[in-house]
Amino acid sequence: MIKAVIFDMDGVILDSEPFWREADISVYQTLGINLTVDMCHNTIGLGIKESVKYWYNYKPWTGKTLEEVAEEIVKYVLQSVKEHGKVMPGLIKVLDLFHSKNIKIAIASASSMHYIETVLDILKIKNRFDLFHSSELEIASKPNPAVYLTTARLLEIKPESCLVIEDSINGMRAGRAAGMKVVAVPDKLLKGNEAYSEATILLDSLLDFTEETWKKVAF
Repeated sequence: MIKAVIFDMDGVILDSEPFWREADISVYQTLGINLTVDMCHNTIGLGIKESVKYWYNYKPWTGKTLEEVAEEIVKYVLQSVKEHGKVMPGLIKVLDLFHSKNIKIAIASASSMHYIETVLDILKIKNRFDLFHSSELEIASKPNPAVYLTTARLLEIKPESCLVIEDSINGMRAGRAAGMKVVAVPDKLLKGNEAYSEATILLDSLLDFTEETWKKVAF
């Protein structure tokens, strides 16, 4: 039986993927890399360090370290969250549903702990979660399952008793590799990708997560 639900952050807790795309396009343009929206799909679900390394390998630049570029991108995104950030439609409803069933709730994100805490503070929902964990503290980011396995250990729940809610293919695969059930709510630009057939259940939105959905995944 499912005893814990572990959420991804970006694209699940809040619709921040557009902010990351805007930040990437803006910052990398200053480095001579002209990204398109489609090109940005290549790094959805990666941690910021892995994302920056990806684009550096694609077209190396000079003048700024990878760490400086990462900090610039995160700063851009957090400013966007402060100005425009909102919780995803249906999030509060599903959090209430899980709380009503005494289910533990956590976040496992590829973003840094500082980013996670800052976003939760901005959205005023930090007290809704039992804990949060970052793959930056692990040996590798998603699709490696490490962040989900550690989160389950910290919750003191076996992986097979955890349900993951993800929007990215890398995140979905990380949850599956950890031995967990996965509800996928794809980024709207990735809907239709056949890879999402690997999910336990596929939803268009958290608004579609109902009591019936819970019954299908809980046991």
